[in-house]
Amino acid sequence: MSNFTNFFLDECILNHPEQAAIIKLSAPRLVLRFNYEEKYIADLSHFKEEINEQSWLDGDVVHPVDEERIIEECFEFLTEHRKAVFNLREHE
Repeated sequence: MSNFTNFFLDECILNHPEQAAIIKLSAPRLVLRFNYEEKYIADLSHFKEEINEQSWLDGDVVHPVDEERIIEECFEFLTEHRKAVFNLREHE
């Protein structure tokens, strides 16, 4: 499993209702905004279909192989985040 220390999930309620963003603060930094609305995202290809905006914060040109790996990491982060949230709810 990846180390998700530099990944954050933000709901963009005011500017982008029903969407969320994954913010990756380690280089290359990225904001990845996607349709969310608490719905289940089945797999990586479904996650990619839900992406609305992909912004590289450093203005870097990211190699396509690295870009694919980072998007996969974002999906893994979202999956782990949802597991943690559901686990917390079960213990309430």
